[in-house]
Amino acid sequence: MMNKLKNMRGALPWLGLVVAIIWIAGSGGMDHRVAPAGGLPDALGRPESAVPLAAHRLAASMQTGAQSAPADMAQLQYIRRAELVVEVTDADSAAAAFRDMVTGIGGWVEQMTVQRGDEGDAGSVHFVVRVPEERLNDIVDRGLQLGKVERASTTAEEVSDQIIDLEARLRSARRLEDRLLRILDERTGQLNEVLSVERELARVRNQAESLDARLRRMENAVTWSTLQVTLHEPSPLISRRPGGVLLRLRLAWAQAVDNLVSFVVVSIALVGFLLPIGIIALLGVAAWRRLGSYSLRTNREKKSTIV
Repeated sequence: MMNKLKNMRGALPWLGLVVAIIWIAGSGGMDHRVAPAGGLPDALGRPESAVPLAAHRLAASMQTGAQSAPADMAQLQYIRRAELVVEVTDADSAAAAFRDMVTGIGGWVEQMTVQRGDEGDAGSVHFVVRVPEERLNDIVDRGLQLGKVERASTTAEEVSDQIIDLEARLRSARRLEDRLLRILDERTGQLNEVLSVERELARVRNQAESLDARLRRMENAVTWSTLQVTLHEPSPLISRRPGGVLLRLRLAWAQAVDNLVSFVVVSIALVGFLLPIGIIALLGVAAWRRLGSYSLRTNREKKSTIV
């Protein structure tokens, strides 16, 4: 017993030394914690180094979320379209100016239709153009300045989900195509099985190509917006070209003569249809009267004979 007490007394100094070292190490770790650059004291006057680490993590997560929100919104993809109908003084000059606008911003004319009215009056030009999506608003604003705006509209179709779906289906089809190609390379099955795999491979490959084409068209529509523009001149009451009024008068007179001839033709046709009917009716009436008069004379003769 006495030996044990002596051993414990000998170990007490070492135990105290260990406890002191642990306490000093813990205090030093708290005092030497480095605060982030630019840190500010909290509401209680404590330096930012004394603020719990969870608060720093919460602030960092909030800042990261605030920065990632616009990035998520930027991932949305739209197909934008616009339409303009503008009345201009000269359709040809306005069309040339509009073409220069389109080519100046990196777009191109996909379709152009020129239409002339009677005797070259009230000309109009219809455009279907493709422009970069980020320049659509610019070209619309400039197109509104060409003349009197009659109609202006813009639409935006959100196609992000459709693009994601097409990409996923295309990746799946490509993976299936690769697996089928590996099966064909092995050629461990019978001939019928190999032919069946080849048919399935052709079907999957056609499906993948169709999905790829649809995806490319949709991405192209997102990148390049479509703008339809109609530029037309005001419709004049009287033609501005020499001889236009006389020409319209001649056309009106010719139309009147045609109407008269049509009336005469119809009248002759009616006469040809009604004349035989009228003759038959007259003959019937005459025969009826003659038969009636004959019956009347016969009755009179009988009465005179009886008397």
